Amino acid sequence: MNKLAHIILAGVVLGFFSCKKQDGIYEEFLVPNGLIYPGQARNVVAKSGNERIEIEWQRGADPKVVKTRIFWNNYSDSVEVAINSNMDIVSRIISLSENTYSFILHTYDIDGNISVPVETLGTVYGEAYQRSLNNRLIRSKSYSESTQTLTLEWNEAAKTETGVNLIHGDNVPIVIDRTETLTVIPDFDIDKSLFYNTMYKPDSLAIDTFYAPTVEIILK
Repeated sequence: MNKLAHIILAGVVLGFFSCKKQDGIYEEFLVPNGLIYPGQARNVVAKSGNERIEIEWQRGADPKVVKTRIFWNNYSDSVEVAINSNMDIVSRIISLSENTYSFILHTYDIDGNISVPVETLGTVYGEAYQRSLNNRLIRSKSYSESTQTLTLEWNEAAKTETGVNLIHGDNVPIVIDRTETLTVIPDFDIDKSLFYNTMYKPDSLAIDTFYAPTVEIILK
């Protein structure tokens, strides 16, 4: 075999392996009977909110995917989200009434092919959840007239509590962390009421904060 033949043969072999490598990019999306399923949405998460929910997912590896449709209520309701190559994380906030929902995501490629479904459950909260919230209890209150200092001792916070909003005097706000069990308020005017409410998030991924009713405490 002469030198020219060797060069031609090497080119053919390299071309073959180059094509095989390119095919590998799309290999996971091909089905033996000829159907094509676009790459699925990955790591789908439903983040609860106040009469709304955020569905978030990773775009996935399929470069031909151009949109995702989110279905709920047994496919009777849906929204469409456009996808482009600059997106790594995709999300959509949907306004819904208070309930637990099953969300099903399908991706679509530029040729109209549809992926196999991905399902996730999510809960939307609202007035019923809001009515169930109670304020953290104050275990004890003490006031020093000499220093005009008010000391509040709190009961332990609930698991879903994120803190307490407290207002005193001339609308002076204080945010009390859920881990705080003792709050000292200097320059407290004993002739004025103390107002507070407790903040909650139903879970760690929730996009909204909920508030227990504001209560008034008259100390004098």
